[in-house]
Amino acid sequence: MDLIIRLIITIGIGVTGGILAKKLKFIPAAFMLGSLTFVTVFNLTTEYTYFPYWIRILTQIVAGAYLGLNITKESLHSIKTVFFPIAVIMFQYTLFTLFFGYIMHKVSGTDIVTSLYCFAPGGISDLGIIADSLGGDVAVITFMQLIRLITVFGFYPFFYNFIAKKGIIKVGEERGKREPKEPKEIKESDITFFTKERKIKGTFVALSFCSIGGLTGYFLGLPAGAMVFSMLFAVIINLLYRYSYMPIQMRFFSQMLSGVYLGLKITKASLIGISNSMGSVVIMLISIITTPIIFGYITHKITKLDLGTSLFACTPGGMSEMTLLADDMGFDFVKVSIIHLARMLVVISIFPYIINAFISLIS
Repeated sequence: MDLIIRLIITIGIGVTGGILAKKLKFIPAAFMLGSLTFVTVFNLTTEYTYFPYWIRILTQIVAGAYLGLNITKESLHSIKTVFFPIAVIMFQYTLFTLFFGYIMHKVSGTDIVTSLYCFAPGGISDLGIIADSLGGDVAVITFMQLIRLITVFGFYPFFYNFIAKKGIIKVGEERGKREPKEPKEIKESDITFFTKERKIKGTFVALSFCSIGGLTGYFLGLPAGAMVFSMLFAVIINLLYRYSYMPIQMRFFSQMLSGVYLGLKITKASLIGISNSMGSVVIMLISIITTPIIFGYITHKITKLDLGTSLFACTPGGMSEMTLLADDMGFDFVKVSIIHLARMLVVISIFPYIINAFISLIS
């Protein structure tokens, strides 16, 4: 019973933070950042929090369902254009990992395996498992990867919002392309679609179908499997059932739950770790605040991917969170999600061989 109360309080704090941040109007990605901030403060002061992993999976399923139902045929046709950007981005991040990992190894004296995996742009749990099998220090890697995530979500939403206001990136350009236009004439089917009963049924059908897909992806053990398969199943159900529906409030709620999840990762122990590893932390901060911007610009120039989408694709946050943020600001979330999925797959499947080859080279 105590866990249920703590869960309700934790989610309640996150939802309150998200709603209040949205009302302030000037905070970018308000639902996620407001939730993250409130939960972080509450967790650090009381530690009376609880957020089981299955809710994280549920969040990914809901986010994937919402995003998948907004994928159009034009979006699917554009998928073939991301292969070259993926190659460019992964080449850049390979150099990033080797360069900054080697610097950390030399500056801090941390073993080379641990140092390299501290900068590998993958999921925290996946990197920990791989590095542990190679003799890396999982605690150090987890801590440094946490610093990466905190920096990404503490800096980039504000930075992207700032350059959007300056007109450097055009917010909402991609959203305008994919939103359906008003019908020239109202048909009976259009009226039926917008009834309350049809929306409820459409939401139930979509969530049920996407839950099957999300759970399949999760149990297959694939990177971000719950979100990827939920999104895939959403595209399928959207083609099979014309009344599939997902209220925008579900997107807002999934953003707030993502904020809760990220906020709970910031603990007293992690803050103490920051003070004890300032040299490595400074290297991480410099690398994460500079290189995604540089990589995004280079990718934009080489591949002709629009600048906003390139920046989101090159910012190494979690796949679900970066996809939601890209969608929230109106960029091509389909390409962003595919590129981030490819990044995670490459880090898991190819990076271990690259890192081993690099270690052999410098030994």
